[in-house]
Amino acid sequence: MRTVIVLSLFALILVGLVSLFQFVGVLFGTSCLFSLVLVVVFLTSEGSPLLYAQEAENRFWTVVAMLLSSVVFFAEDSPLRVGHRSPVLGAAFVSVFALWISWYDRWRRRRRLVRTPHFSLQRAASRDQLVSKSPRELDASIAALARVDDALIRLDHFFIPSAITRLWRKRETVRIERFIIETLQDCQADDLNALLRRVKLGLLIYKLKDNSRDGQEGSWTSPSSYFADAGARGARTELVDLLAVQRVADLNVHSRVVLLDALQQMPLSACPHRAELWVRNVILWTRGDELTELKTLCDLKGDIHSLHKLVYHDVSEPGIRREILKHIQREASVQSAHRLLQTRASRSRAARRGERKVLSDLDDTLLCSGGHYPAGIDRRWPRKAVYPGVLAFFRELDLGAAEAPDCLSFSPGQAGARLGNLVFLSARPHVFSDLAERSSYAKFTHLLQAKRLHTMPTLLTGDLKTGGEMMLRGDMEPLAQKKAQNFLEFQALYPEFDFVFVGDNGQGDARAAELMAAASSPRGGKMERAYMHVVQPIEKTHRGRQHDSVESAKAAWDKAGVCFVETFVDAALDAAARRLISTRGLRRVGLAAKADFELVQWERA
Repeated sequence: MRTVIVLSLFALILVGLVSLFQFVGVLFGTSCLFSLVLVVVFLTSEGSPLLYAQEAENRFWTVVAMLLSSVVFFAEDSPLRVGHRSPVLGAAFVSVFALWISWYDRWRRRRRLVRTPHFSLQRAASRDQLVSKSPRELDASIAALARVDDALIRLDHFFIPSAITRLWRKRETVRIERFIIETLQDCQADDLNALLRRVKLGLLIYKLKDNSRDGQEGSWTSPSSYFADAGARGARTELVDLLAVQRVADLNVHSRVVLLDALQQMPLSACPHRAELWVRNVILWTRGDELTELKTLCDLKGDIHSLHKLVYHDVSEPGIRREILKHIQREASVQSAHRLLQTRASRSRAARRGERKVLSDLDDTLLCSGGHYPAGIDRRWPRKAVYPGVLAFFRELDLGAAEAPDCLSFSPGQAGARLGNLVFLSARPHVFSDLAERSSYAKFTHLLQAKRLHTMPTLLTGDLKTGGEMMLRGDMEPLAQKKAQNFLEFQALYPEFDFVFVGDNGQGDARAAELMAAASSPRGGKMERAYMHVVQPIEKTHRGRQHDSVESAKAAWDKAGVCFVETFVDAALDAAARRLISTRGLRRVGLAAKADFELVQWERA
């Protein structure tokens, strides 16, 4: 089946190329093909020095649009060669198309920069903080926010790029930038946190520009060499240096997460070396329970800019990454000691953020693939149907064995709410930006708004190499290895947590669970249990190359704590017997499974 699909794909591409050259001409067809290859190379070159910032990507798309439209309107064998009849009209079409692509790309990026992270949607805590202020303090906070918003509006010209406005309004732009920096510098700590909670910080940092890309060349040096002369490096550097270095102690956890998110949106490569040092400084200034809250909130934003991406992809300097991971491990060891001694602090900590991360696969575990290759093999349920009881099972694993009220809230902004700990390990490859992950996060948001999913999860994806080996060779081992690698990296970020993995036996999850249990770091949390949703006979489960027989693989799975279940009610029964969930939680899973079953839309014969 896989061979037929691959051969059909290649045949379709070949027929398309022949048809292209036959009907539209060699010059036009070659130019279109070259543009397509250029776009593919761009999409597979994420992290390249040539694409160091959002401005560079915008210029790339503008140049490609100009080249392609020039061929379309001026090539002799083009079906739309209006430039031959009227060069002025052809030039006008080229200019309009290139400007429209540039503006559309800027519009999409601006939407991402002004979006509100999911954990900031509920602002009850901040409202309470404002109500507790005196009228004079409240007026000062509102006035500071209004001044910054007004200055940002004057900097943010929707249709004109900032690089162009700086040419003819340089003096006024510099004055506005200085005004914003001084306003944030003069704010009291509470006012600064309230302001950062409401201002569009990602857009603000994007609009403030440095004069040049200082610091890109050369090797990594000590933090002091960059922090000492930050003021001479431009408005953007001065602003972020003010927040991430000079006033980082005044920022609360939410403000620090907002700042880290704005740096990821920038991205970090726009300020080489310095941006990674800013990230390092913010994380190293955060300790204890606040560090755990910061890490968890970074994974509750509802997009690809997770803590895992920040530490393992955005931070490219190995020395800085090692410092961050050592700091996380050091702080986690203190929390583990409290947990071992069962202190009051550990009990209150468990009530606030839990003690377990719930890891899960996507296809054939959360959603039925409908047997559509390469997503999965389960044809028993309608495609995209949510398996009955799985969402409630995630929630109960997150809650643990302690009895909790049915109405417990997981909204981060609400007082007394609990932080969610749900993570999806997917075999779907990461391609460029959020192209592959966008649909998954849209599904998560839909389930969350429907109050079926208890928290916004984070998503760890595979890569093109492992996905290609699975599609071309049918080899599941690279997928299992990649999921195990993602787990080990994630475990290093959360060593104070234990883990439960939920997957299926269709595409190597059982083998991945075996690798996770065998390679778990003794300095991190343990893998408590792994549940495999049975979507094919257990004998056909991928068992790895080192197991010669099914009996050998089953022995390894039993040792790793892998449990095969037909339904998620069966998984809840096993979890309740092992005190991973409570008896009330078991009842809730059963009731939810019944309600989920009634929501399944079966296809009519």
